Amino acid sequence: MIKADLVTGFLGSGKTSFITEYATLLSEMGRRVAIIVNDHGAINVDRLILEERLKGICPVEMVIGGDLDCTRRRLKTKLIALAMEKYEQVIIEPSGIFDADEFLDLMFDEALDRWYRAGSIISIVDGEMAGKLGPSARYVLAAQLAKSGAVVLGRGAKEKSGEILAWLNDCLLEFKCDKRLDGLFTWEKGALTKEEAVEIDGASYVSRNIEKHSVTEDGSFESLFFFEPKLSEESVSEAVKALFTDRAAGHIYRVKGYLKKENGWLELNAAEDSISVNKTDIGQEVFIVIGEGLDKEVIAGYFTGEKIWKN
Repeated sequence: MIKADLVTGFLGSGKTSFITEYATLLSEMGRRVAIIVNDHGAINVDRLILEERLKGICPVEMVIGGDLDCTRRRLKTKLIALAMEKYEQVIIEPSGIFDADEFLDLMFDEALDRWYRAGSIISIVDGEMAGKLGPSARYVLAAQLAKSGAVVLGRGAKEKSGEILAWLNDCLLEFKCDKRLDGLFTWEKGALTKEEAVEIDGASYVSRNIEKHSVTEDGSFESLFFFEPKLSEESVSEAVKALFTDRAAGHIYRVKGYLKKENGWLELNAAEDSISVNKTDIGQEVFIVIGEGLDKEVIAGYFTGEKIWKN
């Protein structure tokens, strides 16, 4: 049967970089691997990056989501198509707001259970967010951890892994989950080893109960898209830094996106206490903001030039 892995984690936690290395190593072991990127919007920069990085290694497919039934139907159709092409392993990267139970339900669906088995559920954790997430975000994180067979520290210092592990277990406890993590994969970008890939590949998943909350219907936790940002290379860091301090904008966890340059692109990846802007060969003119209680009009002002952030 085809093994299906789920890789979860918040925007900017390192999912795309991890999948690039994981899929490459699996392919080098002789596996026929395919990737499905699932998101709520038609714009998905992660797919562009994966397609570029994994060119000639494995295909990257996209499922554009909508409501739960629509997403489930489209994902099922894509999985059936990949089964017909005789792939041995499929890696699914969903949006940052995703219930792993939906993945497990899908694997036992009558239309798929003849071809697929649930493989590893892998959570990529942003250690830099430890202690900074609001209740809705902590719930999403805990719900992902409750089902994960492997938890990978995608961002955050290795030397703080013990503190991060304790915080993750506190999140599980907060939402009445009896699972406790006893360790993390302290992965560094570009340094995933074959041995680690084999261990993660065999990690499988667990199925622990957790107190159920809704984080999408009330709009408390969301991702917003802002197209064609009107910022320059010189002003982007200053604007985003000011945005994080503007409480009228909401509780922002992560800002990620791309600026078009004359001869390429700039990639932005920002948290409250860290902003990186790096050159890249590919991109799409969009900024994505993830957080709780976001005010779209206030945030848009920073990206259109209407908001004055300089003193």
